[in-house]
Amino acid sequence: MAAASFAQASEANNFPNQPIKIVVPYAAGGGTDIMARQVGRTLSEVLKQPVIIDNKPGAGTAIGANAVANSAPNGYTLLWGDNATYATNTALYKKLSYDPLHSLKPVSTILTGSLVLSVNKAIPVNNVKEFIDYVKSNPQQMSYGTAGNGTPHHLMMEALKITNDNLNIVHIPYQGEGPAMQDLVGGQLQAMFSGARIASAQSKEGKIKVLAASGKERNQILPEIPTIAESGSADFVHEYWHGISVPAGTPDEIISKLNAAFKQTLANKELTQWIATTSGAYLQSSTPAEMTEKINNDIIKAKDLVTKIGLSLD
Repeated sequence: MAAASFAQASEANNFPNQPIKIVVPYAAGGGTDIMARQVGRTLSEVLKQPVIIDNKPGAGTAIGANAVANSAPNGYTLLWGDNATYATNTALYKKLSYDPLHSLKPVSTILTGSLVLSVNKAIPVNNVKEFIDYVKSNPQQMSYGTAGNGTPHHLMMEALKITNDNLNIVHIPYQGEGPAMQDLVGGQLQAMFSGARIASAQSKEGKIKVLAASGKERNQILPEIPTIAESGSADFVHEYWHGISVPAGTPDEIISKLNAAFKQTLANKELTQWIATTSGAYLQSSTPAEMTEKINNDIIKAKDLVTKIGLSLD
């Protein structure tokens, strides 16, 4: 026992002395992957070790999360998860291959961001109140697209529906945000939540109208666009967030070192500006305890929302 404790202490003291691997549960080339690689470059400078991004997409991020949960608890394999990984999946899947509260240990949050609500240019509305009134006046006549069932795009619109007398607007799930946006531009869809970057590009060409952002703060890509809360739905704040975790059993000393490294990384001004202009998100570090609290709160919210809309993915 004493020998094992000494070895563990020695390992923590020498950490890190080899490359760090960050598992991203999304495909290479996507928005999450691009952000992870940029953060990884700065983190590598802080830790003075190479940082390798390992993409393991699939099953709503469960494949990547499960891979990390089953990795050696030595601090060299990290999970870059999001609120789907840490909270929403517990509500959407009855049989989840990992437990976000017991298979993994939080290190730090990374960023918080919002989606934006847009409509086709032909829809005669210019703000959220007008949108809600228009949907109520045209029940079952409008449809909204998402990046798929259970995605933030889907759950945010369902939350907006519930908080506004169960708006009668039809959901059409797509295989990703891009195809849905194409149909919004083409008029096959009337509305959708999407990332600010893709919406901004179409809005500048006059193809869609961006009405509002879903978060507490305005989106940095579209700072002129109000939040939904500013637009009259004061209690509506729905954001996505990303965070780092490690396998359960990882020594607290190593988690503390990783937490300090991410705190220093996320304070980098150039990285902060890059994230703001690329995704509109806000870099935001936390303590492991704060991230744990965030996960617990989001699990409660996710289960409440998913129960209300009657959604299950298995």
